[in-house]
Amino acid sequence: MKEKGNLDIIDSTLRDGEQAPGAVFSLKEKMHICEMLDKIGIPEVELETPAMSDSDVKEIRTIVDQQMSFRSLVWSRFCKKDIDAAVKTHAKGIHISLPVSSVHLGAMGKDKEWVRVNLRNAVNYARDYFEYVTIGAQDASRADMVSWKVI
Repeated sequence: MKEKGNLDIIDSTLRDGEQAPGAVFSLKEKMHICEMLDKIGIPEVELETPAMSDSDVKEIRTIVDQQMSFRSLVWSRFCKKDIDAAVKTHAKGIHISLPVSSVHLGAMGKDKEWVRVNLRNAVNYARDYFEYVTIGAQDASRADMVSWKVI
């Protein structure tokens, strides 16, 4: 029988919550949310998307500087510019998101080889700055996953 692994909870309120139309948290509200998440023991918090603005970078860094017990994670597209913005936050981890469906790749005028090369480069670059790097596949439900077995 296969042993069950650990359950990891990642809260994405600060990143995902602001994607709703009209939803914007003040720094005070972000700090309060993080304090509550820290108090109940959430192990990892996705803090935002640093590439959105310099003010987002500053706010993320303010939260990270509080040294709460959760691991701090930021979201990034898989390009050097976004990763460089993320580095300025001092977050412990980065989640790099990339397109994998032919729909998304076609809209960008890119192909799977472009993803493979750039993903390797982005991950290798990010590993120099972060304790951990995670990868997210955009639009994976419409992707031909058989052809993605080895990235």
